[in-house]
Amino acid sequence: MSHPRAFLVATSLLVVILASRSFAAPEAAAAPAPDPAKKAPTTGAKATTYEVRVRMERAGKTTFVPIGEVSRAADGTITMKARPAPALAALSDKLVAQWAAYKVPDVVRITESVASDTGMRPSYAKHSFDCKKDERLYGPAVVREWLRANNYEELGLSYLNFVVVQRGPEWPPGAHDRASKTIGVTKGTGEDVYGEGQGGERSVIVYAKVRSPTSPGPARASSTNPTVVLAGSNDQGHEEVGRFYIRADGNIRLEKVSAGDAFLREFSIVGRDDVDIGFYTPTGEWARVTVKKDAPHALEAFLLWREQYMFYDVSPAIDPASVR
Repeated sequence: MSHPRAFLVATSLLVVILASRSFAAPEAAAAPAPDPAKKAPTTGAKATTYEVRVRMERAGKTTFVPIGEVSRAADGTITMKARPAPALAALSDKLVAQWAAYKVPDVVRITESVASDTGMRPSYAKHSFDCKKDERLYGPAVVREWLRANNYEELGLSYLNFVVVQRGPEWPPGAHDRASKTIGVTKGTGEDVYGEGQGGERSVIVYAKVRSPTSPGPARASSTNPTVVLAGSNDQGHEEVGRFYIRADGNIRLEKVSAGDAFLREFSIVGRDDVDIGFYTPTGEWARVTVKKDAPHALEAFLLWREQYMFYDVSPAIDPASVR
């Protein structure tokens, strides 16, 4: 599956890599790496502190779990601080305990549903194959099947070709509804598992369900101008709790991820770029507003953007009309 966090994780890592490298002349001393929890001042800003929270649903009850704070000083300097989040930490601990108790099999079976054709109304058939320890697909297959069995979601395996589908020519030629029929299904070779630049290792983000998913649409109206409505994205209702690292030699390592660490990573890009925020107009049309990174309300715009695409709750709530 795809999820916006994959882009933010890759972007945040790129920021850290670039920030830690000196481009000065060879004889010049390397500049110290900037503190990722502190951003440059923005003129005309107002001092304030926002609490960032994750919305959780358990047993029919909704709670808001604080995971961090974002503060802006009188001179506009922005700082961030992670906060303990026991409810989310318990999910990470559960993931680690479940994996520790699992006996990894020597052979794992993968099953894929393959469409009969590329048309609008195909039928589907299941195809199963065994993956052994000496095969490149073994590690990813072990992790994927274990995550599915334990009701976790992932990002990092969905695009792998666990099976290879052979299709015939499109028929009837030139027709608007032409389609190719499936003529064969074989087990994948694993050639796409450990791509160039991955160092022989593939990382897999693990998500746990914490709330009900929601579809894109109007999310929150302004309290001062009800015609200004923040647009909501596709919330899959999950939060990152860990990461698997799979090596080509079959070694599998799991690291738990704390909500505070994820918060600092994802908010490290505040103030780096202009922010585009989606709104719904009074006629129900989608409209975009761009807020410059050095604007006095750039922090508020960034937090609205995180609310819109990462589904964080911010307290005190930011009025969507304040950034238009």
